[in-house]
Amino acid sequence: MIISAEAHAHQCFFRIACWALMLIALELLTCSCARIMAPEGGPKDTMPPKLIKASPMQESIGFKGKMIKLVFDKEIEVRDIDNKLVVTPRLQKLENEPSYTHNVRGKTLKLTLQAPLAEGATYTFNFNDAIKDITEGNVAENPVLTFSTGDHIDAMYVTGQVKYLMTHQPAAKVVVALYEANDDNLNILNSPPDYFIKTDEEGKFKLDHVKKGQYYMYASTSQENQLTVDLGADEYGFLKDPIDLTAVPVDNVALYILKADVREFKLQAQQPQGPYFELRFNKPVVDYTLNLVQKSKRFKKNPTLYSHLVEHKQIIRVYNTLGLLEEDSLEVHLTAKDVLGTIIEENVTVHFREGRNQNNPASYTFKPTAGTAVSPDFVGTMTVNKPVREVVADQLFFVFNGQEKVHIHTKDLQFNAQRDVMTIKKKLDPNMLIPQKSKNKKSEAGEGLVLQMTEGAFVTIEGDSSKAMRYAYTFRNPKEYGTIKGTVTTEAPGFVVQLLDMEHNVIDSLKNEHHYQFNGVAPGSYRLRLLVLQDKEGEWCFGNIHERKEPDPVVLYPADVAVIANWEVGSIDFVF
Repeated sequence: MIISAEAHAHQCFFRIACWALMLIALELLTCSCARIMAPEGGPKDTMPPKLIKASPMQESIGFKGKMIKLVFDKEIEVRDIDNKLVVTPRLQKLENEPSYTHNVRGKTLKLTLQAPLAEGATYTFNFNDAIKDITEGNVAENPVLTFSTGDHIDAMYVTGQVKYLMTHQPAAKVVVALYEANDDNLNILNSPPDYFIKTDEEGKFKLDHVKKGQYYMYASTSQENQLTVDLGADEYGFLKDPIDLTAVPVDNVALYILKADVREFKLQAQQPQGPYFELRFNKPVVDYTLNLVQKSKRFKKNPTLYSHLVEHKQIIRVYNTLGLLEEDSLEVHLTAKDVLGTIIEENVTVHFREGRNQNNPASYTFKPTAGTAVSPDFVGTMTVNKPVREVVADQLFFVFNGQEKVHIHTKDLQFNAQRDVMTIKKKLDPNMLIPQKSKNKKSEAGEGLVLQMTEGAFVTIEGDSSKAMRYAYTFRNPKEYGTIKGTVTTEAPGFVVQLLDMEHNVIDSLKNEHHYQFNGVAPGSYRLRLLVLQDKEGEWCFGNIHERKEPDPVVLYPADVAVIANWEVGSIDFVF
């Protein structure tokens, strides 16, 4: 039988297509079978990858290569290595390319160094938790490689613990950094460190394989990939003197960190803002004054220029209570102080814009809140969102049992300098709550103690009248409260003893009382803290990293103090 060339070609094409389809079907069947036969269940793999081979070898010397290779006992993956890999001393930062690149294949991780290694240096590559197995995500054990480009391994080290200064709680996962002391211009504010490591969950650290020398030491909450401190955001600490690693290692260094904004205090802007004139600073203001440089002829008397602090105390808001027009202006002398005591003094020109009179309505908060058990020596604080021009004192009063009024007089009121915080101090008689006819029964009115403020009791500088308020209280029963007392033995010039709750919030404080006592303490658990002062009448100092001045010491009582009703806790003593 004779087959034409065209028919023969069709047959060949058909055979090839059949074979291709058979191969595809076989491949699909194989994959399907593999999936079906995959074991299900069984114990979960909890074993971490183990480093079984490294090039260069651990603690080898004379390394001159550019390739680092780690081989593990199971397949691995690498996550966020640029942030997790810590190399000390730090690798040189290149301008247009990374210091290293990485590649993972199976059980092997390769690092290709783009930056040159320093001569005669001992390098440590700590991968932390960047390396995990590819199946269960178990983190590799001790993925740390140390080698030297010289003829020996540097053996110096420093150990210690980092704590938060104000609480003495361990500072976990913070950066501990060393800078060679031969260059005073390099520090954690402006450059990466020579050596660094992160603390563990207990705030402890060990900086190993450090070259012999003297080093300035820092700790901070900055990220590893940043390695410098943001003074406005980070907590940090430092030792004012270098540590000496020229002969022997150093153990048990104590580092304390806190947030201390020591940036230069600046007046950033001065301009009309809505219906106000505002002075904006780069950091909070703790105190200030605004005084007219020269009185205008249009004012017969010395006018009052009302202002106060807003927006986290970074803005002084001045109110146009003098009726100034847009073309008018006043020259005012400003004195402002920050928490470090830095003072800004300069003359500013205050002026306002017309047609911008959308005032915010008056609002306020009052403490103690309703339902609080108060002392007969009553102290209440009202904080208003704008300065108060006047108070009608006879519209503020206490009511006992819904009947008897005790008026609050002008002498019972105190204002802060900006007149946006009003304090009421009034001595009350608890016996007024006891009905005269029968001391064993409650009065029919039964309203107890109420602080009442009628509508219009105070008026703000923008003419807002206050709304009526009513706060009901009870008197503290001394038998339901306790006392904490102790002694302070010290040669320090001054100190402040602080009573804290369990979240380290300040409840009460006493200054320079060597035999101190906190009365009327509600049952519960407390902590006590002592701030050491360098000046008896001064304030506690945050320190200044620019001047290598450490913060004033902070001493915490080593145990929590439990208070029970009608009980005195004594011998809570401080000796330092």
